[in-house]
Amino acid sequence: MSRILSGARSARPRTASAFTLVELLVVIGIIGILTSLLLPAMQKVRQQSLRTDCASNLRQWGQALAAYGAQYKGQFPNNMRGQHCSWISPEVRDFVREFLQPLTPQDARLGGDRHTTFCPTQDWHRYWREQNPVVLPDKQELLGYFYLPYRNLGQVDVDYRPAGQGWAGKRKFGGEFRHAPIMSDMIQSDGPKWGGSGQPYSAHCFRSNIPTGSNFLFEDGRVEWTPYRQRQGSIPASIEVGATVGGAGGWLCWYKIPVAQ
Repeated sequence: MSRILSGARSARPRTASAFTLVELLVVIGIIGILTSLLLPAMQKVRQQSLRTDCASNLRQWGQALAAYGAQYKGQFPNNMRGQHCSWISPEVRDFVREFLQPLTPQDARLGGDRHTTFCPTQDWHRYWREQNPVVLPDKQELLGYFYLPYRNLGQVDVDYRPAGQGWAGKRKFGGEFRHAPIMSDMIQSDGPKWGGSGQPYSAHCFRSNIPTGSNFLFEDGRVEWTPYRQRQGSIPASIEVGATVGGAGGWLCWYKIPVAQ
């Protein structure tokens, strides 16, 4: 009988032993190493995806502007009643609605749906619109890009001379400044300081309030990415100040890049 009981006890399955503390620490360490190796690659893929979405928006702008120019003797939409670099006139607003994509108040909300009038990473103007829903008396619209052509060069608080007034004053395709960009991501700073107000002022900011670069749209419809490099001694920044708003110490709008004039 004792032999039978002994055999029965020995036939029971053994309970699996738990991880030791050392084994658990080794597993956690391996997971940490894998995460540190994969996270930068994942961030890079995400940034590239957002950059591609932004470029797609600008290409749609290029197609719409080309269609408008074909219909109106090569002209850009009249933006004389626009303000600074991001406010567009009622005429350009109507162009957007007819040739590009209708604008609704919900399009500008922070964290809202993506829209061709905003870079996917441009939350500052969405935030501003959300906090300041009042439309200006002349019914201007606020963009999440810099739209440059057909602007009023005589605005008292804007100086377009840093990039050359022809960049913002040209009214037709194919003129003297045909190689200058016509749109770009918003890159702006409050005087010499980047960021603020809880939101980065510029698009494509990932690790800080300093932009990583900007997409530029040209008259022929192509979109090119220019990485942003700050000034280093006598070496200028890769994207320089194109216009200033508000006089000395005001807003700096960065969109000047080397172009063949």
